[in-house]
Amino acid sequence: MGVVVLDTATGTAASFNPEARRIVDSLRSPGQTPEDLLGLMTVRRGDGSEVSL
Repeated sequence: MGVVVLDTATGTAASFNPEARRIVDSLRSPGQTPEDLLGLMTVRRGDGSEVSL
């Protein structure tokens, strides 16, 4: 399971676990940072509501 911890004040990624890093690395283009992908993601809570980054 990939886990990303986000800074709630800035929305930036504070840390990634190894599985999250593996998933992100498989999705990003050369030269694209993991943080660049945050704007492309949809985050949903367990109840189905979406969270804006």
